[in-house]
Amino acid sequence: ARWVHHACDAPTDFVDLGRTRKGTPVRVPGHLIASGCRITFGAISHHYFAGFGGGRKLIFPGLGEREAIYANHSLFLDREQRRLTSGCRCGQLNGNPLAEDLTEYETFCPAHMAVHAILDSRGRVCDLLVGSGRDHFEQACARHAAHCQKHAGDYDLVLAACGGFPKDINFIQSHKAVHNAADFVRDGGRLIVLARCAEGIGSETFLPWFAMGGWDAAFDRLAAQYAGNGGTALAMMEKCRRIRISLVTDLDTDLTDQMGVKRLSLTRARQAVADHRGTMAVIPNASLLVRAPEHLTAA
Repeated sequence: ARWVHHACDAPTDFVDLGRTRKGTPVRVPGHLIASGCRITFGAISHHYFAGFGGGRKLIFPGLGEREAIYANHSLFLDREQRRLTSGCRCGQLNGNPLAEDLTEYETFCPAHMAVHAILDSRGRVCDLLVGSGRDHFEQACARHAAHCQKHAGDYDLVLAACGGFPKDINFIQSHKAVHNAADFVRDGGRLIVLARCAEGIGSETFLPWFAMGGWDAAFDRLAAQYAGNGGTALAMMEKCRRIRISLVTDLDTDLTDQMGVKRLSLTRARQAVADHRGTMAVIPNASLLVRAPEHLTAA
């Protein structure tokens, strides 16, 4: 046995197996194709535009080639309607073009065995499901969703935490909780998230999207050439257009201002909650809890 350190931008390491029907190039590491037995092991999770993470995503995009990954992720953009694709949302596989593309991609080089860890509502492994193929993955996703999806109405105010370290180690990681919690907030409502972000933003390719002159300019640039964290930036912009977002964070005010969110001290956040009159929800671990997708409507 040998360890292989994956490099997504080493073209000679990949074998071209064709394209999916949506145009994603299927480029698989040669050592993966040559292997006699492919076993994946990891926890199922929600993913804010692929529907669910873990499982098949461990091979692609986990072991994917950079441009192939960007081609798949660009399906998050609805170029005709000039918006984020309505079907690309947390907990949705059917009618999600990005997830459907991943399903087809998997057929080119599937795992022979997949061990899916199932998390309970506190994020602890409570079961292991062993099998292979699309149906088994979808069964594992359904088990995870049963623990971590909530049917709820729109709230005037949501107070949320990311679930503690390392879920809030930086903003890129914290964004998952911000995105999940935002789905519980009514249009025009307010979201307050406790996200320490001790290591800052977490990426050098995130903030530049906010300096392009607004949503339209950023969308056009990303549609022309998809690049890392561009989709995350657009998703953040879209949330800030719909609701008011505040962060209790170690991030500097100039960074939160660039993202269009308000930085709050813990004292001011407590006061905002105390003064609130209206409906409110508290989510201790927003990186894990998501709103059931059938209660979401297209923007």
